Amino acid sequence: MNTMRSMIGLASLAALPVPTALAAQMPTRIAVLNPVPAVAVTRCGPARGAYAGIWASMLASASLAGEAAKTELRALEDSLSTLEAVGPDDIELQYTLAAVIGARAEIEGGLGQIEAAKEAHARARTVLAMDPGHPGAQHILGRLNFEVLRMSRVKRFLATRVLRGGELAAANWGEARGMLEAGAVGDPCSPDHHYHLARLYAEVGEVDLARERLDAILRSTPSSARDSVVSARAAELRAGLEDVIENGSR
Repeated sequence: MNTMRSMIGLASLAALPVPTALAAQMPTRIAVLNPVPAVAVTRCGPARGAYAGIWASMLASASLAGEAAKTELRALEDSLSTLEAVGPDDIELQYTLAAVIGARAEIEGGLGQIEAAKEAHARARTVLAMDPGHPGAQHILGRLNFEVLRMSRVKRFLATRVLRGGELAAANWGEARGMLEAGAVGDPCSPDHHYHLARLYAEVGEVDLARERLDAILRSTPSSARDSVVSARAAELRAGLEDVIENGSR
């Protein structure tokens, strides 16, 4: 398990240390759910509509260096916040804001990362209050749950107590898995959705399911800078899984 965790840490877009105490508890906290196969599905997520330009810029920001990417994402947030005053009940606006803020949380450090994660969590919850089956919002919440569970004790304390991220404190493995699976099924054309579900499968030792997701990503052609980053991470995680399997069989 220690080897598996070290390998997954290299593949994470937001590298967070894993507490030893949590590792010891993990097997008893994972809900038993039916595995979701990476089958071909004929539909993808909703069209971006009025926010297609924002999405294109957000996905392209993955090719920028750290500070440049943060500046771009903050500018996108400001643009969306201006629109929010006019349409606070616009589901896709709220989701797009959650996605942009979540993307920034990946590249922020320290308290900035926690604050961004907290805000993305709140936005995703708002979306699900309006549309309980929204795959993108489910993915965001599943991902945030997963990342919180993998935080160090100190960072988790800051996230849940000091910054009053009470919702983050409720993170659990069963909900993380269920939401990531729902996000992948609901929007099967998103490499991001498959990649982070693969990470969770690998984390809990379901290697075959993880490889299935990763292989689906590696068979696809990246359509954005973000997809290219995810594809590279998927290849790294896939290779790491093979190393774990090979070493375990000796």
